[in-house]
Amino acid sequence: MKKQIKSFRYAFRGILYTVLHEGHFRFHLVAAAFVVFFAVKFYNLDKAGWCALMLTIALVISLECVNTAIERACNKITEEYDKTIMIAKDVSAAGVLVAAIFAVAVAVFLFWDIKIFTDIFNYYKTHILNFILLLIAAIISILFITLFKSKEKN
Repeated sequence: MKKQIKSFRYAFRGILYTVLHEGHFRFHLVAAAFVVFFAVKFYNLDKAGWCALMLTIALVISLECVNTAIERACNKITEEYDKTIMIAKDVSAAGVLVAAIFAVAVAVFLFWDIKIFTDIFNYYKTHILNFILLLIAAIISILFITLFKSKEKN
């Protein structure tokens, strides 16, 4: 049991490291939070829709973790230019990009509905305080994404 608890601790330490050092990871977390918020508030997703959404979010966030691990391992091997290292880093970044592109496609399939877009617009037009809170959340999110700067060399 101690081994399993340590494994969870190491995993959470990895998540914390990635949050503190990777702006793209923070961007994906914020995007996921806003998507889930709007899904809950304005959409009536069925179980399959929620599964697709959660799996897509998990895939992108997981691949960001893997990309960070590969980049850090490669940087430990050498900071000088090496073609194989460059390829490994580029391919791991490509994995995140592919997942992110498909995440956008999933979002379009799940959320593209002009009537709901109009409902959202009308809701925030008539609930000004909620619109202001949404703007504040957006500003805080931008600060969260850009606030932390890694002191490590990439």
